[in-house]
Amino acid sequence: MAGSFTIDQAGLVGLFMEALLYGIYVITFWYCMKELLYRHGDRMILKSPWEVSWYLLAAVVLMAVILTEDLILLFRQNLVAFIWNSSYPSPAIAFFEQNWINVVRNANYVTLTGIGDSILIYRLFRLYNSNLVLIMPLVLMWTTGEACGIVIVIRGIARNNLTLSTLKALEYTSFSLTVVINVISTSLIIVKLWMTRARVSAISFGSDRLFLVMRIILDSGLIYTLSTIVVISTLSNISIANCVSDATIQIIGICFNLIIIRISVAMHTPVNSDEIPLSVPSSTRSANRHSKAVNSESGTPLTTFRVVAETHSDLGPEKSTTLNSSETWGRGVPPQEMV
Repeated sequence: MAGSFTIDQAGLVGLFMEALLYGIYVITFWYCMKELLYRHGDRMILKSPWEVSWYLLAAVVLMAVILTEDLILLFRQNLVAFIWNSSYPSPAIAFFEQNWINVVRNANYVTLTGIGDSILIYRLFRLYNSNLVLIMPLVLMWTTGEACGIVIVIRGIARNNLTLSTLKALEYTSFSLTVVINVISTSLIIVKLWMTRARVSAISFGSDRLFLVMRIILDSGLIYTLSTIVVISTLSNISIANCVSDATIQIIGICFNLIIIRISVAMHTPVNSDEIPLSVPSSTRSANRHSKAVNSESGTPLTTFRVVAETHSDLGPEKSTTLNSSETWGRGVPPQEMV
């Protein structure tokens, strides 16, 4: 019908969109691997094994394999539909039927969202001092969303096509839970960083990295969440939904890489000498009174204390610093209440 957007047309448009975004992804993948494997500096020096975040490295490499394979499969699907189409009366059938390409591509999407959401929940778990009560609702939502995706994949493998209403219900549930997990997790991470920043600002002057880290997490979270919301809003039109999901699968990898790259750069950006170097993300910071002296010029008690990041950084070793303050504990805030 003239003016309609058919599923075979959506296959071509989706291939173009995914290939375009894959080019962006490859660039972010290169810089992400550089941040994970090499130390910062003028020379390319590999990190020692204990400096590498192996679980992040494994996630990045696995995502790269899946995203590359997904683009290859979509390209082959277009070849089957438009060139090797002797067994299909219409190109649209190659995109619509539950053949092995569609099954594998569905599994790719389920796996990628599972990796991205699980890493986000894990970081929240570490940030809140391994608080199981806090993350259990998110884990249950993650499990439910993944179960919906797995059911779709298994039915595709068994060639037991689901009814349209059942398929849409599973898709709506899976995508909606992904949005909820991302909104809650991102919000809780930002709240924790904001609270930490507020406490640290009492003893730190000048710009700080925590505000930049909050912006990075918020930006990437918004991009991924909004793209998923667009997928949900287009599920009623399968042609448009296919195009959007083809683009979204690459956006997942791009956002994941950008968080690693931008936080690593922020951590190693030169700052004022009176700022606390921060290990990101950090769960808590403790300030302990180190020594006390008297300033010979003003006679004001000079307090020296040490600020230590208690949690590890995914991108490098922890950092700590010693600060001097001309505030007396009587006029200021006791160190145990400051941070």
